[in-house]
Amino acid sequence: MGRKTLKKIKFFILDLLSFDSVQARLINLSLILLLSLTLTYDKVKYIPVRSIYSLLGIKAYSIGMTRALSCLMHIDIKQALEFNKLIIIVFLVIMTLWIINLVKCIKYYKKTGKIYSFRK
Repeated sequence: MGRKTLKKIKFFILDLLSFDSVQARLINLSLILLLSLTLTYDKVKYIPVRSIYSLLGIKAYSIGMTRALSCLMHIDIKQALEFNKLIIIVFLVIMTLWIINLVKCIKYYKKTGKIYSFRK
């Protein structure tokens, strides 16, 4: 592999980690949704719920969000709401961001003919 290829790979990985570009946000949100779809409640229910907030006696709003998203992706709305009541709002925000970034990616592709932009 040449230096340019390594630079592109490094940039792509750092871009994904930082959610810096529209394409990175779209890829990351898609991976979150796909991971939630592949995790079933049977697999997720054995993950222990441990949080620094629970040790301090503070109610954290994010507790149960992974399980709730997994249940929601499998269309088990009742169980999802039992895990975390905010899941509907979070899911709507995720889907809205996914759609917005998809539209931006399509516009970028139509404008430049490229799927991804490797900035220098």
